[in-house]
Amino acid sequence: MGPVVIVDVLPSGEGASAGAFTRVGGDTDPAWLALAAFATGAGLGFVGAPTMGSLYRTLPGHLVPQGSSVLYMLNQIGASIGIAVVAVIVDIAGRDDPMRGFHGVSWWLVATALVILAGSTLLPGHPGRTPATLLPADQPDSASEAAGQATNATRDPGTSNAIA
Repeated sequence: MGPVVIVDVLPSGEGASAGAFTRVGGDTDPAWLALAAFATGAGLGFVGAPTMGSLYRTLPGHLVPQGSSVLYMLNQIGASIGIAVVAVIVDIAGRDDPMRGFHGVSWWLVATALVILAGSTLLPGHPGRTPATLLPADQPDSASEAAGQATNATRDPGTSNAIA
């Protein structure tokens, strides 16, 4: 099962389990809530690694450290924005009834799963994309390759750090 299959299928399960939260009430059995929470977490958890792997494969090898830093910053910003959105939804929708706020957040999770499904069609390595448009992570682009050849030509073969 490739990363694109996982990213295409599991958000559907995440959306369905998050949709279960839209129907809970004060008398709902906690076992059902735990099962839905587990399915939601598993659906989102199985999506992250294949998505990041497919994105890293499109970067030239020398840009992976910078890509990792950018990803970390975007992850932190996205988490902060997500928490703020959840707080606003709970506050606005749950003013009269806290359960309505919980249901509002659950519907937001369902909508997020739909966005993930739509975005998964744009991932590198998707069956509809041609592999020729992707740049392997370990293959340097032409500018860095030329710079690497020039650097190797000026090194002293006897030592690794000496320049002739």
